[in-house]
Amino acid sequence: MRAPNPVVLIAQLALLAGCAGTRHENASPKPVGNAPSLPSPGEPADGGLAPAGDLAPARDGALAAPEAPPPAPGCADGTREGFLDGSTYPDLAACSGGFSLPGIVSPGGPRCGRQAGNTGANPGGVGCAVDDLCAEGWHVCATAAEVGARTRTGCLDAVPISAIEPLFFATRQSGPGYAQCGPGSNDVFGCGNLGGPPAPSCAPLNAFGNDHCSLLAAPWACSGGGDGLLEAQTVVKLGPAKGGVLCCRD
Repeated sequence: MRAPNPVVLIAQLALLAGCAGTRHENASPKPVGNAPSLPSPGEPADGGLAPAGDLAPARDGALAAPEAPPPAPGCADGTREGFLDGSTYPDLAACSGGFSLPGIVSPGGPRCGRQAGNTGANPGGVGCAVDDLCAEGWHVCATAAEVGARTRTGCLDAVPISAIEPLFFATRQSGPGYAQCGPGSNDVFGCGNLGGPPAPSCAPLNAFGNDHCSLLAAPWACSGGGDGLLEAQTVVKLGPAKGGVLCCRD
């Protein structure tokens, strides 16, 4: 067997050494000691935690649900005088104030820009109709049935315990006479602790004014009509005291 040529052998060894060095230079360096490895693109940093934008907000910093708006007062002047709890009675309000334009039985719309109300710009209701006592989106309650659909306690909360005077809150409900509720313009009916008890046909309404509103005190007045049969067409209230009207949400 012939001995290898020394020159060729040296050249082969040099070629092998060069290839090995090239492989080491191209290999990825391994982390040394406790040095953290760099994340690959798309991987979360900081030990696998998601980016801050993807985290759910902390409990203390969580967004609170939007608060519900406060109940609507229902009265043109922004304050209720009966059925005070707007959460319990969201569609019914008792509103005090005056109105000098006669009549309650037929809707006529506001006449003084809803400036009436015992805490409004026109508490005496000069030039105002009953409609001016109710806020925008509300109306004077039309019937006993409409009131009944908005309260489970009848007229119980129409007059607050804290009231310092008797109050009567009228509706558009009237009747044929004899304290009965039904068709007609005889007598004024509503809720309160002022007035007389009406017939059972008026439930849940618990008060009425009788002939010429004789059971209601001033500033209530029903002097027109002469025969005492048209109180719902002639009634006025020339001051803010002793109640007003019941307002129902549209």
